[in-house]
Amino acid sequence: MITDKKWKELVEKWEKIGPVYQIPRRSRDRLKHFCDNCVPLLKGLNVLEIGANAGVFGYCIAGEAKSYIGVEPGNKISQKKKNKTDYFKQAVITEKECDNMGFINVTVKELSDYKKLTFDSLVMCYALYHLSDKEIDLLKEKILPHCDLVIIQNREQKRKTKHNSYKFWKSKKVVKFFEKQGYNVEVIWGEDRGVKKAFSEIICKKGGARKIIDDVQSQEWYQKSGEPIPKELVAEEIDIDYSKIPKKKSVKGKPETILDKQGGLVPKKKPVKKKVTKKVIKKDETNGKNKTDNTGEAPVSGGRSSSDRQGSVDKGN
Repeated sequence: MITDKKWKELVEKWEKIGPVYQIPRRSRDRLKHFCDNCVPLLKGLNVLEIGANAGVFGYCIAGEAKSYIGVEPGNKISQKKKNKTDYFKQAVITEKECDNMGFINVTVKELSDYKKLTFDSLVMCYALYHLSDKEIDLLKEKILPHCDLVIIQNREQKRKTKHNSYKFWKSKKVVKFFEKQGYNVEVIWGEDRGVKKAFSEIICKKGGARKIIDDVQSQEWYQKSGEPIPKELVAEEIDIDYSKIPKKKSVKGKPETILDKQGGLVPKKKPVKKKVTKKVIKKDETNGKNKTDNTGEAPVSGGRSSSDRQGSVDKGN
């Protein structure tokens, strides 16, 4: 946590550039809450912060992180969205206070093509809801795949200007977004000047009880860091009790289903019984014509059999 004395010194320097956003009156409660709950998680990591502003959050992160890079577009955004102050110039002043921190003057679009950065975690404080839909797509495709840890500090207040279609000013929307990206999400609520749930920290971690460490990036990260893979990231064998899985009721015209060895549903074939009939030749006593009896039983006849007739013919010869 930055001291009040150091913060006051930085504010005096920032004011020479222009109006200051990260003043103690506005940011003290949020910064303290962030330092208490989030900064310890960033210890020893290479942190990327998007929307760094003048860098007071970055100053606190750099005290624990292995390295810190702050992204601040300053006034490289469109003319309509230009700020009264070029915050990047203020951030350059903060950069001189720490050896392991630096700031770059790029937009998110430019950042996605910036190949010289090394980071494994992402921080965004009151910045996610400012991104456009295209920038959020770039975030998903180019930046999040490198991050095992993402921390979002979010203000629970509807924005006057609509920047994207995600409604990220609602923390629950942020939670759903990062869960879809494969993160386990935890929300820590804070109070701002006595207003309950005025802001929150949304901590997103890759992994979980069912996460299997099989992607190359995760394996390389743990190998380079020398840290053991956490137990919660190791896949667990899950025993399935097939007896508790309800069987589908048979529908007229459709066979019943059973569980195969993999637990899937496969159609059960009903055995077909073939009718076996014996064809027995009998002689009709009336006209001597042969008829077929399909009853399966041998007919009872008073006449002589064909074998007896054959024997008599032989004797006559």
